[in-house]
Amino acid sequence: MRSAINNIIFSSLVDSKAPVPQKLASDVTLLVTVLHTKIGISLTASLVEGLVQRTDKYLKECLESGENSKFDEFDKRANNALKLLFSLFSYQVVQVKLVKHCLDFLMENVNEKTLELLLMSLKLVGFDLRKRNAVICKEVLEKIPGLKEKLENNKDLGSTRLNFLIETVSAIKSNNVRKVSDYDFEAEDRRKKLIKSITGGTTSIPDVAWNEFLEAESQGRWWMVGSKWLGKQANGENGGENDENLEKIDKNKTGIINPEMEAIAKKNKMNTPLRKNIFASLVASDDFEEAYENMVLLAHKYKNVSKQILSKDIISVIIHCYFKEKKVNSFYTNVIGKLCTSGKGSRTFLISLRTTIWDKIKLIDDSSLKKPIDVTRLVSFLKELSFGRFDCLNMAVMKNFDFTELGKKEEVFVKKYLNVLNKEEVGIVRGVVERSKFGSNEGMSNLRKSLMIFVNHFLEGEDLSRLKVCLEGASDDFGL
Repeated sequence: MRSAINNIIFSSLVDSKAPVPQKLASDVTLLVTVLHTKIGISLTASLVEGLVQRTDKYLKECLESGENSKFDEFDKRANNALKLLFSLFSYQVVQVKLVKHCLDFLMENVNEKTLELLLMSLKLVGFDLRKRNAVICKEVLEKIPGLKEKLENNKDLGSTRLNFLIETVSAIKSNNVRKVSDYDFEAEDRRKKLIKSITGGTTSIPDVAWNEFLEAESQGRWWMVGSKWLGKQANGENGGENDENLEKIDKNKTGIINPEMEAIAKKNKMNTPLRKNIFASLVASDDFEEAYENMVLLAHKYKNVSKQILSKDIISVIIHCYFKEKKVNSFYTNVIGKLCTSGKGSRTFLISLRTTIWDKIKLIDDSSLKKPIDVTRLVSFLKELSFGRFDCLNMAVMKNFDFTELGKKEEVFVKKYLNVLNKEEVGIVRGVVERSKFGSNEGMSNLRKSLMIFVNHFLEGEDLSRLKVCLEGASDDFGL
């Protein structure tokens, strides 16, 4: 989805040599801002990264064309890229470092094209910069007089743009929006109000430096937890060199998480850096496929942590999030299911899942818990991973129950679980019973007998014929 959105925006707005109207750039940015607020940083971070790379390329081309006197006045790609970038700043998607870099570049490398871009940039972003960061705005405006002297000594550059530039600077200093021509500030204000009414306010991407976006493939993406290392390492190339780089990155940027995200993680008692990273990586994912990839990347990052501890923490955090949701959300079960069925470490994740579930089931009747375990939610979780989309679990989840001394909530849990299983088709019920391997050991054989007695005595009035037939047909000759 991200690559599709990026390709559409770049091909239609940025990579075209034809000038893009500011209204179109603003409308597209409005849509991106709403998506950014609703979906999260993972969508817009890739867009901004691609935009920065293109803007850097086009600005350098403008500089080279000025030096070689091969200036193409009809090539507006740099203008288009800056329009989109500055609109993202105006709508508070990106922060000030990117804007400052562009303005500094244009003032340090003066030619006919960069002067045109500087004038356009100050019109687009000057007043927002003054409002959001007055110190940097003042630094930029104070460089203009020196630029004026440089331009006056250069006869090749006309004085018309210089006059407009001085007028724009004067308008920004006096905060007089109406002095600036060729820019509809009222329409921009209406868009900002519309964004606020739709989203309730936006959260910016972390203030990432220009070079950090350019070097993302080799140095990592610290602003996206779980996506730090997406370069050649993901394809297994240059392993030794990448390990050294990864070590270096970890020393410099490990644990940099959005403060708001970190506060939520702490509130949920995720106090270790590993669990914080797992949590932040999980909730920042667009879908369960991306979440799975992020978990695998984290597993690669924490090589110094044993696979058992790492997989246990990942499974525990995902299950915690599942039970914290107001409604059942299959996103979490899909992530766990994929971890337990795909990749080299799937067996380790599967073992961690089973032990975590056993620990959870032990607490069903624990009256000391501040918040009792939601039995219905637990049954839904087991259904998804036992006989729903995945077949990671089976009836062995109940093997630690002492059926002679079941507590009230434990009894409710067993009844709900067996009723839900019995509603499935005969083939599914038989499959779950067969995967339970009741003949594998004495403990599982005793579980089958206990379940038979439980069904016959405690669920006597309910129709559990499918389950009864399957349990009766299961072999418990574990000794043969």
